[in-house]
Amino acid sequence: MKRSLVLLGMLSLCAVWLVGFLPRSSFMESPLAATESNAAANPEIARLWKAFGGDWKTTESMERGEFFPNGGARSGEAHFRLGDGGHVLVEEGGSDGSAGKLDFLIVMWWEGRTHVHRFFTCFNGEEIPCRLRGTAFWEGENFVNEYEHTEKGKTVKARDVFSQITEDSFTLVAGTVTSDGMFAPVITTKYVRQRRPRPQN
Repeated sequence: MKRSLVLLGMLSLCAVWLVGFLPRSSFMESPLAATESNAAANPEIARLWKAFGGDWKTTESMERGEFFPNGGARSGEAHFRLGDGGHVLVEEGGSDGSAGKLDFLIVMWWEGRTHVHRFFTCFNGEEIPCRLRGTAFWEGENFVNEYEHTEKGKTVKARDVFSQITEDSFTLVAGTVTSDGMFAPVITTKYVRQRRPRPQN
């Protein structure tokens, strides 16, 4: 009983911490606002929705290196939808292959007071399954997520670059930033559209 109360308390603290970063609309609207929508609530989310909304087939390839000594590959599916009354873009998906099984959830939203996109990610890891993952921005025609994480006791700068975006495909390259500022790809994921979202109202 005592352990259950401690666990409940920890979960409550995590929920309160996350609330501080999510859009206020998440907690001001009716429960129906959390259902899938087809109309973005602001121009920033509308641009993401236009680029990524819908269902996709994915093919991943891993570079041989520190993270994947033998390289690797995965294939799977991904679905982008609007949530919270159109205030957030949610990606859910999964893949499997020689690099192991992957399940994930990604939430993106526009934070008006700081004028940046926020990133929240969940992967099927046991130690830290979910975390805020830096900020994102448009760099020309590419959408870039920049963040830092700790690897073997040292801070690593990383970037996810969504590029070559067309109506039917795009490429996501996840990699690290070396000490001399160079970008070193680690995982390249090709997305091919399977289904377009419903037209916006």
